[in-house]
Amino acid sequence: MEELANKWIDDYGHAFGTSEILPYDGNNWDADGVHYFTPTATAHPITQNVDLLAGQGAAEVSGPGTNLIVSGGYNLGRVTSHGDGNIFVFGDEWITYDALWTGAAHEDLDIVQFLSNLFIWLSPANECKIPSVVIE
Repeated sequence: MEELANKWIDDYGHAFGTSEILPYDGNNWDADGVHYFTPTATAHPITQNVDLLAGQGAAEVSGPGTNLIVSGGYNLGRVTSHGDGNIFVFGDEWITYDALWTGAAHEDLDIVQFLSNLFIWLSPANECKIPSVVIE
């Protein structure tokens, strides 16, 4: 799977690592096997009003740009610009799973705000612009 994913991003200088990082070890994990992590202190539109995210397993991301999400010493999310567009590479698909969007156990996560910020930042500056929102 990594080979296919890397094929899509290698033209931009990015790559996913080939082994799972953040294996279940009881640190920063809940009973459901979900790992919690926070964005770095780097100010960026994607991480505005985002304090806590979660995932399960992951692949480290390498390449140009800025690390926005680091956990356990691993780079999980990077941003960069390319031509007239922006690129965000994130090493874990779990952020899109329903299990992290619902239920009292995960109500402290800022996933909706994070994804809203992400789509706003990725959208063209002068076309199809998504309005900024703060999720409460």
